[in-house]
Amino acid sequence: MDARAAVSTAVAAALDAAGAAEVDPAIELSARPEFGDWSSPAALRAAKVLRKAPMAIAEELRDRLAGSTDMVAEWTVSPPGYVNARLADARWVPTVLDAAAAMDPSVPLATGLGVGQRTLVEHTATNPNKAAHVGHLRNACIGDSVARILRRTGCEVEVQNYIDDTGVQVADVVIGMRELGIAQNDSEPFDHYCSRVYVEVKRRIEADAELKARRDALLHEIEAGESETATYVKDLAT
Repeated sequence: MDARAAVSTAVAAALDAAGAAEVDPAIELSARPEFGDWSSPAALRAAKVLRKAPMAIAEELRDRLAGSTDMVAEWTVSPPGYVNARLADARWVPTVLDAAAAMDPSVPLATGLGVGQRTLVEHTATNPNKAAHVGHLRNACIGDSVARILRRTGCEVEVQNYIDDTGVQVADVVIGMRELGIAQNDSEPFDHYCSRVYVEVKRRIEADAELKARRDALLHEIEAGESETATYVKDLAT
């Protein structure tokens, strides 16, 4: 049983015990995360049947629901008469993962989302002006996950990895190396060297309008792609 079904079944049983079996539990996602994961307006709907204030009914339902399902870690109430369920992560997450693992990955999910649509996902896109770091790996993982999810919903997905080897960041590194003479330290890895140059040039440019103008001119030269500098930048980025 999935989490929503477990919550619905538990609330229906509590309503039955309270004398309002005909009231629909109407389980819905909580409007605010502090209330929990799922909420039910059943107490509001049961007010006419039980002839009680909705909050009093909600509190009664909460007490009846305690321990009703191991899928829920905590039951709470909120005005004007909602019963809220905060799920037990250690219980519902394995259920979701087991259900996902049992699915046939070759068959698109019947969500109705994305079928027949073409989607472009750009991810990773590591600028070659400094050392790669864990943030780049994070972006790659998120991007790859998004692409896989979209494919499972029937989308035609195209993944692109944009290498910005003609951008401002690369121009900063070139300025630092060729015009400011920032040298590579002994035994310093080249990507770490590029990182250090980039940070230093960025710091100097913020206080030096002339240096910024030189960097901007270099950037236009790189983008034109027909000079010795443009070739140098390609080699540097590679």
